[in-house]
Amino acid sequence: MCTVCASQAKDIWNMDESGITNVHTPAKLAASKGRRQISKVTRAEKERTVTVVCYTSAVGSFIAPVIIFPRKRMLDLLLKGSPMGTTGAAA
Repeated sequence: MCTVCASQAKDIWNMDESGITNVHTPAKLAASKGRRQISKVTRAEKERTVTVVCYTSAVGSFIAPVIIFPRKRMLDLLLKGSPMGTTGAAA
């Protein structure tokens, strides 16, 4: 690869944002008694989304992810087990 191409590739970055729901309780089924047809599926609690933002360059470099939690205050305990350098935020 030529040095001009390599210098251009290192300046190309891609950002991806993914939402992950953190509701771990199973959904409840709502059906009339004695009927076999289920009318709807309801969540046991309101769904909340944790957002993960990742950055990668065209040459394979990356910046540690940012995790945005749906809360008022950020706690360091929320990042336990995350990749080294991960940044957390509350929104």
